[in-house]
Amino acid sequence: MAMRGMMMNDDNETEDQLAKRMAKIRAGGPKKKSYTQPLGHVSVTKVTPAYVAPPAVVNPKAPIDNNKPATEEDANNFSDILGRRTEQGMAHFPFDDGIHSGFVRLGADGKPYNPSKEEILREVAGWFVKKGFKYHAVNDLQTELVKSNVSEIIGNRIRTAFPLLKAGGNTLADLLEVLMEPNLGQNNPELSFPVWSGRTVSLPSNTQKIVFVDGLAVVNIWEKPKYRDLTVAPSVFTKENPDYFDEFLRFVIPVEQDRNMFLDWLAWQLQNEHQKPKWAVMLYSQNQGTGKSVVAEVCEALFGQANATRCSVEQLLARFNKEILQHKMVIVEEVSIQKGSAKANGIKTLITDPTVTMEAKGAPSTKEPILCSFILTTNHLPTWLEESDRRFFIMNFDHEGYNNGGKEYEYFSKLGEAISEKVAKSPAAIKALYNALLARDLSDFNPMSLNVQKYSTQIMKDLRQLSPDVVKQNLEELFENNGIHFIPQDLAVKLVKTFAKREANAVTHLFSEMGWKQKKVAWNKGAQKRCWYKQVDNPPAKGEVCTGGAGSSDGAESTWEPIWSQLERIAKVLHNEDGKDYQITVHDEVKPNSSEKLIDSIKEGSRRSDSEGLPKDKVDPMQAFGKGNPLANENIDDSLVGIRNTDDDPEPSPKPASEPDDMEDPDF
Repeated sequence: MAMRGMMMNDDNETEDQLAKRMAKIRAGGPKKKSYTQPLGHVSVTKVTPAYVAPPAVVNPKAPIDNNKPATEEDANNFSDILGRRTEQGMAHFPFDDGIHSGFVRLGADGKPYNPSKEEILREVAGWFVKKGFKYHAVNDLQTELVKSNVSEIIGNRIRTAFPLLKAGGNTLADLLEVLMEPNLGQNNPELSFPVWSGRTVSLPSNTQKIVFVDGLAVVNIWEKPKYRDLTVAPSVFTKENPDYFDEFLRFVIPVEQDRNMFLDWLAWQLQNEHQKPKWAVMLYSQNQGTGKSVVAEVCEALFGQANATRCSVEQLLARFNKEILQHKMVIVEEVSIQKGSAKANGIKTLITDPTVTMEAKGAPSTKEPILCSFILTTNHLPTWLEESDRRFFIMNFDHEGYNNGGKEYEYFSKLGEAISEKVAKSPAAIKALYNALLARDLSDFNPMSLNVQKYSTQIMKDLRQLSPDVVKQNLEELFENNGIHFIPQDLAVKLVKTFAKREANAVTHLFSEMGWKQKKVAWNKGAQKRCWYKQVDNPPAKGEVCTGGAGSSDGAESTWEPIWSQLERIAKVLHNEDGKDYQITVHDEVKPNSSEKLIDSIKEGSRRSDSEGLPKDKVDPMQAFGKGNPLANENIDDSLVGIRNTDDDPEPSPKPASEPDDMEDPDF
């Protein structure tokens, strides 16, 4: 198996294979065998199964007797030195003592690569960019280098990249002069270090590391995965080495239509890396250890480790997210957000919009194309999605192979290990999978619009049962069972967040769907507040709320109760949900009994007596919470009473100025 443009030794070993074999040699020691092959030459001619290369003399200055058999000590010393250099990342450097990997770079024709001077200049010119008086390696743009540093680095890299080049001091000096100090007017931008604009872009499928915009260099951070240069048989899978990934997908995605949809989506990404789809894949499971991370590992290998990243929702939507968004494959892990939240809207925007505003630390924000593909994983049912959302293809990864208790755990865990070791970490297996996906027929696949009616998975159908209609029904039952007919806007937000797990911007939609109406209402001699009320034909008036009866088929008279009583009911509902003791305050909000300052804020006065209008059948709002309420024995004017929760709002909200109301003005 040959890798075009890469380094191979005479045994056709890759770098990873070499490193693994060296580790075994150092752990087990050399075999007791002597060698009679020539020593001391730069390029190793033959590698035995037990050793990386023929033994070389440890002291390069000592006379070399090529006819003298190599001893076990020679082999052991050679192994130790090469092992050390492998760990240092210098296994391919052509050291004068001949102790190196023996890898020879191959050209497109499969023969040792022997480039011209111009070819060398063109390649080396893509290693660095310059800005001001500093140089930056294109693979490490954060590090600033001076000219002398770059000269030394280039000298070492040229010897490694072009081991057949016999480059003396004059040759290197000539190369460096052309690269660093080109003649004005005669400069060839392909053969010298270009001036960097400071920008980076991601151009999937573009193998050029540097592209030019108005004469300035822009660094392309996309990297072609090395495995794609491999030449493999049509199928590397045999009876002894089966297609583990296919077996894995059949286990975690048993429905053929769902499995084909995922494979089509994955294949389209690889066939069209320079484009982005407008819908993402979401992997859900209630249990841990169901294979979501295994899928992510294979996808990272397919797109290349340099072009894939894993992140959280917070990192994805952070201010400085340019580095994440310049990856081709973005895997967002442990997604847990609420419906209608800024996070939910932010993710949807990134999936569908062709351009977004990005910002990197120390650089101004810019609007740039986004070519990301997204896979989201979660252990939380994604009820935050809209019923007709076409941006997410959701698959349920719950099965009996899950961690800690699954009936098929043993089988599935071994399958997952095989995927990791024999597929994701095997360049040949990944190349075979890549070839299969490139050959996949996608004539019926639409990457720009997901037909949820035709291709919905079972979990997508189940989620429709948790649509806003169900949420609305749950809220209606909650309010009906607790006699709630009136809710200030701020408390409506709290109730929706608590019981519907939705954000503030969902309140208007939900309450309108329930048939409630909004109006500005004033009570407690305070400013007007926006409030929701249920009995639309009988709006709140004179500090009271209609609780039913009006307009009923039996002709019953309407019933009314004070606004403070409705606030009391809301407080009780919240108390039953979170266990906090709530009290009534002058701020007309909900707060638990946790702040002494709150008590001081209550204006002194006398509680309204029955003769002042408190119905005898109404419960005293201060007694509703029992002896635990620190205000139970205080004299408080009910006209100044509200409900407050200090944990949710440690800073008292400023009282808004009165606003004109286009509806009936309250007179209480």
